[in-house]
Amino acid sequence: MKGMIRWSGLGVAAVFVVLAFFLLEPLLKLVIEQAGTRALSTRVTLDSVSIGWSDSSLSLKGLEVADKAQPMQNKVEVDLIALQINALEALSGHLVSDQATLAGIQFNTPRTSSGAVDDMVTLSNVDEKVGSASDSLSLPGVDLPDMDELVSKENSLTYQRYKALREYIDTNKDAFEQRIEALKDKKKLEDYKARLKEIKKAKGFMGKLEAVSKAKQLKKDIDKDLKEIKRLKKDFNASVAEVKRRVEELKKSPQQEADQILAKVGIEGGTQQVAEMLFGPELKGYLQQLKSFTSSEGKASDTTPEDLQPERGQGIFVAFEEEQKLPLVWFKLAQLSGDFNGLGIPFAFQGEATHLTDQQTLTGKPTAVALDLINDQVKSAKLGVIVDTRTAQKISLDTQITGYQVKDMPLSGDFNLDQGLADVTAKIKLVEDALSGDVSMDMTQVGLTGSGSLFDKYPSAKEALATVNKVDATAVLSGSIDEPGVDITSNLDKVLSNVVNKALEGQIASYKTELTGRLDAMLQEELKDMEGSKSDYLSLSDDIAGTEGLLDNILGGL
Repeated sequence: MKGMIRWSGLGVAAVFVVLAFFLLEPLLKLVIEQAGTRALSTRVTLDSVSIGWSDSSLSLKGLEVADKAQPMQNKVEVDLIALQINALEALSGHLVSDQATLAGIQFNTPRTSSGAVDDMVTLSNVDEKVGSASDSLSLPGVDLPDMDELVSKENSLTYQRYKALREYIDTNKDAFEQRIEALKDKKKLEDYKARLKEIKKAKGFMGKLEAVSKAKQLKKDIDKDLKEIKRLKKDFNASVAEVKRRVEELKKSPQQEADQILAKVGIEGGTQQVAEMLFGPELKGYLQQLKSFTSSEGKASDTTPEDLQPERGQGIFVAFEEEQKLPLVWFKLAQLSGDFNGLGIPFAFQGEATHLTDQQTLTGKPTAVALDLINDQVKSAKLGVIVDTRTAQKISLDTQITGYQVKDMPLSGDFNLDQGLADVTAKIKLVEDALSGDVSMDMTQVGLTGSGSLFDKYPSAKEALATVNKVDATAVLSGSIDEPGVDITSNLDKVLSNVVNKALEGQIASYKTELTGRLDAMLQEELKDMEGSKSDYLSLSDDIAGTEGLLDNILGGL
């Protein structure tokens, strides 16, 4: 009958509706937890899943993603994720939404149970100590260098200058002696005398005519030697002047060397080391946090839920035919809020992300995050992050913090930043593991104090620190994320160097006098040993004059 109602069919339909209403949420919770756990190779759990049937909305509460390296800690925890979804896509393991809200995002939160996944390798909890502001650091030693070591011939600049002078004299002495010997060659001089004697014996018209020609040739040969002697005298005089210059330089060398040594006193290895000691550990700590989110175990996979094998006894994924593969998570526009306290960064945040996903190769778009950082002690702060893993992993961070009121920040075991008003900018890039970028800071209203053995030994250093009211620093990043290079320069370098030098003025003056005296004593002893060589060298002028006299006598006989 056309008008007959098939109550049995309606009853079956009603049962399915009731089952769907009561079972879809726990089923969807199970699917999301399994898909996330398998894709990330670490435990993913949810407190609850709620479906809004009227508007196709989905709310996920209490999302926890365990840290593989530390199973009793969550890498990420999110209080609430609210989004519009396609129910069938969600049942197949995909959370794809044009708009989403992620509230209460936290990092490195504790877990009540282990997040380790069975049959998966869990990294040991290795304590990667990267240094922090709380590490026990101290200012590099300000003890004056060991004088015996400095005055040793191996280390002394004065002695190296002396050696260079000695080698100069010996080398030039040999060269000039060879030139002199060539000019006063006995055989050649005997030949000149024999030719002169023969010219003088000439008789008769023809003999005297021939003698004139021979005399001209002899004069030409002797003049050639005399010109060489003239060049020799010029070169020798220039060499003697150089020897005298170097001797005078040597006399000043002990004083100069002492000044150069003491210029380094106070901060051993250069003052730049101070800024790196004060600010470097904290910066490297932040880089270590970045490393934890870019390490190989955290990189996204191109595997989709349909490619994964379910655990025994845990059900199966519902797979539907797709026009194209979808990522596990894809929030095309997401509103974000939470805090970075778990990363050791005292900021809450709110902002948005575009194309937030675990599989960019499927979305074809990079992830961009723009956040406002919130802290009662900061006037304004912004963080921009772009992550592109479509080919090589590329991450760029751009941070601007204005008016950061710093209070009671320990910089090292010896220094404490009591207060300061800082502006900070940072631009950091990471391509695979290659690190580059720079961080700069300008701080005014500075209150810097010191404690510990350095300031106990030199009380005036503490007074000098009180005069510091402005600090600027620039850090250039290089190397890799595993072994970052942090090259920091700061006006604080010079300030602290001056502090230490001021504290050491009296000690330095006494040390300098003794050091100069000992270097001079060493020099005088070496110069005394060299006196014989120097005299022999200077006496070459007599040999040159004697050779010139011999040639002049022969020439005068013509």
